[in-house]
Amino acid sequence: MEQKQFDDFDINKVKVLRSKEGTALELVVTVLLIVAWALAFHFDWTTPSDFLGVHIHTLSLSLVAILLMVLAYHPQYIHFQIGRQKGYNNIHQVELAVRASRIMGVEMALLVLVLNVMTAMMIEHAELVAVIFVVVLILTALFFSVLIYRAKSVGTD
Repeated sequence: MEQKQFDDFDINKVKVLRSKEGTALELVVTVLLIVAWALAFHFDWTTPSDFLGVHIHTLSLSLVAILLMVLAYHPQYIHFQIGRQKGYNNIHQVELAVRASRIMGVEMALLVLVLNVMTAMMIEHAELVAVIFVVVLILTALFFSVLIYRAKSVGTD
């Protein structure tokens, strides 16, 4: 009987409400992106040739960070591959997916800021830092994928 409840789980009916954790992470992303963009404007990266040529990462990664934060309110669009399982079985998996989306949004905003600081200071080996951040993003996704997979049986016992 209880298994039937989980078979009837519909991700499209899940509503993500505001929480202290979500609001705090959204504020962190906002502050990081404001500082990153202020840094870009401070160093006159506003001319089209300079900004779009050299600092397209500021625009594109900022949009990705914002998209990840927005997707946290629409968990039906957050897809972590969980073995052969299609979608989520329970609300705990959805909570983990929402948290993963928000944390990856913070990591992406931090990447924007760090790349802008390194560009402004003309620090060498900026590629290495970018690779480290990409590895951290991948590890975050893998970590939450494992947590989501383990949560597939929560409440079914």
